[in-house]
Amino acid sequence: MDTLLGIDLGTSSIKIILADRSGSVLCSTTKEYKLVTPNAGWAEQDPADWIQALHDGMNELFTCFPNEAGRVQGIGITGQMHGLVPVGLDGNPVCNAVLWADRRCEEEVRELESKIPLEKWMDTTGSRPNVSFTLPKILWMRRNQPDLFDRTAFFMLPKDFLRYYLTGIRATDETDASATLMYDIVNREWSQNILTAFTLDAERLPSVLSSSSQAGVLTDGPAKALGLSSGIPVICGAGDAEAQAIGNGIVRPNSWLCTIGTGGQIFTPVAQANTDRQGRIHTLCHGVSGMWHVMGATLSAGMSLQWLSRHILHMEGDGAYNELVDLVAHSRPGANGLIFLPYLFGERTPHMDDKAKGAFIGFNFHHMRKDMVRSVIEGVLFSLRECIDIMQEIGLPFPLSICMTGGAAESIGWRQLAADIFGVPVTRCTSRGGSAYGAIILTAVGIGWFPTVEAAADSWVTAIDTVYPDDTAHEAYRELYEIFRDAYKNLQGTFAKLDDAAKKSPRS
Repeated sequence: MDTLLGIDLGTSSIKIILADRSGSVLCSTTKEYKLVTPNAGWAEQDPADWIQALHDGMNELFTCFPNEAGRVQGIGITGQMHGLVPVGLDGNPVCNAVLWADRRCEEEVRELESKIPLEKWMDTTGSRPNVSFTLPKILWMRRNQPDLFDRTAFFMLPKDFLRYYLTGIRATDETDASATLMYDIVNREWSQNILTAFTLDAERLPSVLSSSSQAGVLTDGPAKALGLSSGIPVICGAGDAEAQAIGNGIVRPNSWLCTIGTGGQIFTPVAQANTDRQGRIHTLCHGVSGMWHVMGATLSAGMSLQWLSRHILHMEGDGAYNELVDLVAHSRPGANGLIFLPYLFGERTPHMDDKAKGAFIGFNFHHMRKDMVRSVIEGVLFSLRECIDIMQEIGLPFPLSICMTGGAAESIGWRQLAADIFGVPVTRCTSRGGSAYGAIILTAVGIGWFPTVEAAADSWVTAIDTVYPDDTAHEAYRELYEIFRDAYKNLQGTFAKLDDAAKKSPRS
C-alpha cells in the first residue's frame, strides 16, 4: 500500500512517522540530538546533527519495515519555529543554528520596539517583538558577528534547512514566515517596510509557499543516504504549532486546541487576521490555505510538573510522573488553598514578561505533596485559561469544547482538571503522531490524495473520548482563577527586583 512520511524536527529530537492511505500510522521512530549552550541564555544546535538524526531514524525505520521504503509517495516536514540557520553560498551553515529558546537578543528587541510602534507590529506581523523570534536574532548576528553575517547568503528556518538538504530548493511556508517578525500576515508577503527599517535584503530570505504546496523532489544524494527513491515529492509543510493543530483536526473557525507538552498553547483558526492591540497573543498564518490562527502560549506547562518531580520531589521517569498526576484526585479544587504561578522561564501570554518568576503562594503546615502537584497543574491551566479570555476580548467566541493534545492529554487527571477550569468538554483525537501527523495530512493534500486540508482531516481525524466539567468544581475555580490573576499583578514588581538582584549576585 502507498505510504507517506512525516518528519518533525523538534527542539530535542527528530520524529519520523510512516502512514498509509487510510491515515493509519504504521510505525514511528525518534532520534535525539544535543542542545549547545556556549553562554548563559544561549541555545544552539548544529544542523549536521539534524541530518545525522534523520539518517539514523530512517535507517531504523526501514530496517524494521524494509518493504515500506519503496512505497513512499510523499514526504512532509514540520518543526521548531522562530530559529535562525545562516547559510553560505555553498549551501552549508556558516555557524550553529540559533534556536527559539535563545535569549541573547534582548537589546535587539528593545531596538525593534523603539523603531516601530506596537500597533504597527501587530497590524503587520500579528506579534509583538520577542527574543524568541527570528528578526532580532538576525540583528544580533549583524551587530556581534559581522564576519559570519557577511558570509551568510541566505537566512533559513530550521525545518526549511532540512527540506533544503532533501531537495536543494530554498523555500519556507506561510506559517513559519509569519513567525519571524518580518512577514506581512495580511498581504502574505515579506514586509518591505520592516526590511527597509532594519536595512535587510529580501533576497536573503526564502520564497514563501503554502503549507500543502510541493516545494521540490527528493534528490539523488539524500535519496541514496536515506534508502529512498529519488524524485519523491517533498511538501513544504508547516511550523510545529500549526501542524499539531492540523494533525488534531483543528482546521476550521470555532475549533480549539489545547497543547500541553514542555510548553502549552491555546490555538484556534480564524477566517480574518484578528489581532490583539496589546500584543498579548499571536496571530499567525495557518497551514490551512487562506486562514489564520490566534494562539496564546505559556512557556512552562508540562515542564512545571517535571520541575516539581525532578528537582523538588526527586522523582524521575514516566512512572513517577504518572504517580504524581494520580495524586490530584486526593486533593481538592484549589489544592487546599495553594496557588502556583508557572512562570519558570518568564512568561509570554498574557504578560510578555521575561522577568516573571514561578511561585507557590499560600503554603501552610497542612500542605502535602498531593496539594503541590494539584496546584502546579491548576496553575498551568489557569495560565492557559487567560489565553482564552484574551481571545474573547478581541471578539472570538468562547469555545464549546476543546481538543487536548501533548503528553498531558494521555492523563485523565490533566483532562478532567482542564474541563473543570475551562468549563467546557475536553476531547482527545485518534491522532497520536503530533506535529508529524499534521505534516502527513499536508502531504496527502499536496500529492492529490485529498482536495483540501479540511477534507483530509475530516477523513482521518476523529474524537475518541470526552470528559465533561464538574459543575461544582468549575464554580469553585471561578473564584480561584481571579485569585491566580491577582497574584501576578501583586508580585510583578517583586519579580523584576529579584531578576535584577540575581544578575548582580556573584556566581558560585
